[in-house]
Amino acid sequence: MALKLKVSNIACEGCADIITESIHVMQPDAKVDIDVNAKTVTVESAASEESIKQVIVAAGYAVEGY
Repeated sequence: MALKLKVSNIACEGCADIITESIHVMQPDAKVDIDVNAKTVTVESAASEESIKQVIVAAGYAVEGY
């Protein structure tokens, strides 16, 4: 499942690294692509959309519409 989320408070590559690491803790084989300029996180994973959003929020980031 490919999921594209708008994460409004991504500011730098460091933020992207934190989000990527957080998702990989939950789903080690997830494919994560983050566009810092567009403030988007694209995840290909077997995990549910809800659990991916929860991990991003728990890492301190705001998923739009969540």
